[in-house]
Amino acid sequence: MNLKSIVLYLLYATVGGLLIYLFLQNAPLTEIKNEIAKANLKWYGVVIMVSIAVYVVRTLRWQMMLRSINCRPHFVETFAAISTSYFVSIGVPRFGEITRCIAIARRRKVPFVAVLGTVITERIIDVLALFIVLIFTFMVQNAEMRIFYLNNIITPIKQSLGVKFDTGNLKILIILLAVIVVGWLLMFLLQRGFKRLPQRIQNIFIEAKNGLTSINKLKHAWLFYLYTLLIWVGYFFMTWFWFFAFDETRNLGWGVCLSIISIGTIGRSVPIQGGGMGAYHYLVEKVTAVYNISATMGKTLAIVIHGGQIIFTLCIGILGWLYLVFSNPQKIK
Repeated sequence: MNLKSIVLYLLYATVGGLLIYLFLQNAPLTEIKNEIAKANLKWYGVVIMVSIAVYVVRTLRWQMMLRSINCRPHFVETFAAISTSYFVSIGVPRFGEITRCIAIARRRKVPFVAVLGTVITERIIDVLALFIVLIFTFMVQNAEMRIFYLNNIITPIKQSLGVKFDTGNLKILIILLAVIVVGWLLMFLLQRGFKRLPQRIQNIFIEAKNGLTSINKLKHAWLFYLYTLLIWVGYFFMTWFWFFAFDETRNLGWGVCLSIISIGTIGRSVPIQGGGMGAYHYLVEKVTAVYNISATMGKTLAIVIHGGQIIFTLCIGILGWLYLVFSNPQKIK
């Protein structure tokens, strides 16, 4: 790791630590511990089964992408590479994606850049899928999401600016600023030209373009999108089944679950060690508060959903890593 990477790593760790501190500040730890002790943890077993199913679907989806570049790894080693990538990302955010590309590229003797292109494709589609889920959530949970938006975005901005904007005017201001920034970037590109941009930025644009167009090489593109849908269905049930583990949340509707996974996924996506640790907890607590779920239960849900997934990721990640280390790819057909 170079100096810049180390600085970013420490910065993200600091942000995560600060968010965890804010999350646990004045938290009723004894009550949270009692809630977890009373939980029906058989539902965690169900969550684990759904989590494994999601890994299986992710494996099948990535295999489709790898076949488009004439790379045909065995299902088990592809599954192991994905498991290892999530395990590594807990400690070093985003590096897990590089790890699985290296593993497959070395084992199957294919160019690393080609394998990386398939992962870029997946990530682009996943971001678009998250955007669609967020829009759908705001459509079906409009009242609750408006409250969340007002309490956690509009009001803090107004207070930090120290001015008295009404919601409508603030939206207009944000839109105008966005237009100015986008316009400035377009003028910059037109004046200096794409080739004048730093090579690293050029590569990002080129890889993103190649990633999107590589989907056209798939024989059954519809199956790729079906796998993506199933992954998000899995995310939904990985959260929803936790509701049944506690008396207070047993009767919560699917809309609450949808709000948690859509907003919570943003927290998981933040490049903070521990799978967005701190960011996820903070956002989930704020979302559950909108639905009048007690602060204790909101914190408890955030802890068990995130913590349960981290435990699963560590265990299956270690198994995947051991497989990649000790198995012989030449003997795998």
